[in-house]
Amino acid sequence: MSTGVQHELPAGLLLDYREQQTIFRQFPDMKVAAGLVDRDKVLAQKPPIYTVKLSGQPENLKMVKGDADVFARVQRTLTALELAVTTLEYRKDLKKDGVLNIFAMPEFFFRPPEEPRSYPADMYKAISDVLTQTIATKKALKHWLVIPGTIMWTREEPHPAGLDEKVLVDNNTALVINGGIELGGGVKVDKLRPIKTDGMPSYRMSADEKSKPKGIKYDGEWLNQAEYFKRSGMWPNVSEHIIDFRNVRMGMEICADHNTLKAYPFVTKDIVAQLLVSCGKRLIKKYVVTTENGIFMRVDGHHGSGVRWELRVVKGYRNTNSTLTDFDRWHDTSYPDLVPTDMEAMTEPNPFVEHEIPFTEGHPLYWVPPKDANMKDWAYYKQGITFYEPREI
Repeated sequence: MSTGVQHELPAGLLLDYREQQTIFRQFPDMKVAAGLVDRDKVLAQKPPIYTVKLSGQPENLKMVKGDADVFARVQRTLTALELAVTTLEYRKDLKKDGVLNIFAMPEFFFRPPEEPRSYPADMYKAISDVLTQTIATKKALKHWLVIPGTIMWTREEPHPAGLDEKVLVDNNTALVINGGIELGGGVKVDKLRPIKTDGMPSYRMSADEKSKPKGIKYDGEWLNQAEYFKRSGMWPNVSEHIIDFRNVRMGMEICADHNTLKAYPFVTKDIVAQLLVSCGKRLIKKYVVTTENGIFMRVDGHHGSGVRWELRVVKGYRNTNSTLTDFDRWHDTSYPDLVPTDMEAMTEPNPFVEHEIPFTEGHPLYWVPPKDANMKDWAYYKQGITFYEPREI
């Protein structure tokens, strides 16, 4: 049972029309006003400490030291979204009628810096509530589909073996929010295949002492969701990876799940867009399954060289062992013809990029590196918003 959780997180609500006009008269080059996000003010707040008391356990497990960092992440998410919306509104060369806009952020954006690097269930609910209620009720977002990265969180569940004790279960969840239609809640997609490099506490608690989260003592079982499902005899709901939005059918995968849509063709069926939210997972051609002229969109939050954000168009499929075109995309040897090609994607600007707003040092939305950050690695992180031209699908 958690105590002290506040659900009224600062929402950074979308600006009204007059405020938008004022900002963009002052900043015609689309750089947002410096006062739009006051991160120092957000971080200066002194929220309560959150703890989770496990049933039948004598000790409290400290999950999150404070939620000031959460405030900053929520504020930054909504302000970046607002900047994207307002940019399309005032850049007449970008705005198109009858377009579904997709705003996607990388995996692990919502993850606490303190051990055990996972939010408690009540904090997950607070984050998801404020994002969903803000985005889903704004008329300006009527034709927007918003994926604010993923949220790392831990829930308490009955023991899968029926024992009289609880277990902790890690989750990596993406919200998929239909904007502007007054939803009661957003659709959620859970990562099916956690891997050790995710750094989940469930993996580290069972590792050697050097790898365990510092200061965390827990003698019960701490599982990832895939292991909990397996031991409970449950099967994950693959259909949650399919998103039907205003008669547009899309599929979504989180990082290591990038083969789920192809593995379950009877669930996936005909999708016109395939979205990959990741931290280090690249596009794998044999797992692309959109219909002809569909799009593949990836947003990757991992540092390092190479393409991290991309939009590719699927012109068709061929057999990897021949030059036959019009090949069955569900076949094990199917191979998509992509535009741009792999070589073009690595060596040339993406032809579908219409506009970019980089968040460089000094920009109010630039995420300042922590004091202990490796600056060489930090320099590889891409920060900003990329606008791709609309595609008819």
